Amino acid sequence: MPDEATGAPTCMGYDPGMLTRFKQTVACTVLPLVLALSCATGNPQSNRPGATAATPPVHANTASRDIRVRDVTLEYGNIDTDFNQNGIVELGIQPWETFAVSAGDKRVTIRFASTYSDVPEGAWVAFMTEDGTLRLARNLENAARTLGVEPGDTIRVHRLITE
Repeated sequence: MPDEATGAPTCMGYDPGMLTRFKQTVACTVLPLVLALSCATGNPQSNRPGATAATPPVHANTASRDIRVRDVTLEYGNIDTDFNQNGIVELGIQPWETFAVSAGDKRVTIRFASTYSDVPEGAWVAFMTEDGTLRLARNLENAARTLGVEPGDTIRVHRLITE
């Protein structure tokens, strides 16, 4: 039976407006919380796209957590993880901040942003997916191949604490 407003087909109770409402809920609740935490704990101006800074050192008291690779996308090797927004907040990773990820003997720094185009081609970026989990990617490059990971592997996320 088609949806009355859009004429789009529906099946088994699927609500075509559900995704739109979900995005609005995230935009109105989760993002303001993350931005408020950013403003309360640091200088959000230095974390904006285009800001440059030296790679921060990793200290012994760096917060970190092991996370699992749920999936790897075929075309670009984007890494979908089981790490959600609560984990990001618990580690204290702020929007536009750089954090590190390690897998085996490989370690990379990644910008926590909103989409691929927030970083230059080949650069690492992380953002929350529509299902509320963290995606690790390289803009137009293969992230999984670079880190040498596949679904089921464990990787470690490190918050970089600067002085």
